Amino acid sequence: MGGSHWSAVTGGAAAAGKPEPPGVDGSLPRVDLERGPKTARAVAQAISRGLVRSAHDPSEGGLLVAVAEMAMAGRVGCSIELANVPARAAAVSAEALAFAEDPSRYLLEVEPSKLDALRTALADLPFAVIGTTVADPALSVELGGANGRVSWKLDEVREAWSRGAELP
Repeated sequence: MGGSHWSAVTGGAAAAGKPEPPGVDGSLPRVDLERGPKTARAVAQAISRGLVRSAHDPSEGGLLVAVAEMAMAGRVGCSIELANVPARAAAVSAEALAFAEDPSRYLLEVEPSKLDALRTALADLPFAVIGTTVADPALSVELGGANGRVSWKLDEVREAWSRGAELP
């Protein structure tokens, strides 16, 4: 979470001289110079083969911000399961899963009929299906465990995103 927008907005525990919450690592993400280019090539090839409907990188704001931006751009709702997000550590907080700005990650929108071909194209790279698009124009996120599910209408998300404020 180090260097992330989440850390800047929340003040980050390390910046406040406090320990990070469980599952939140305040260190800067490291670029894997082998896997990063391999992932970029695989994603570029999948896009050129028509397997990807849309793509975004979660490098500024993290995964949840990228999902929200894609939902707003496409004017389509989505339902996300944070527990499905691949993570290097076993115990990762919902905040870290949602807002970490790891390098060399991509958020891909894929039609269900092309998912098997995408799995083959990504071969040995880590990936997961973390959600689906839905008819309801809302962003719904299952936080995992006892945290439950949160949901916002896309109009609320767009307004908050436009003014840089927190969601209600």
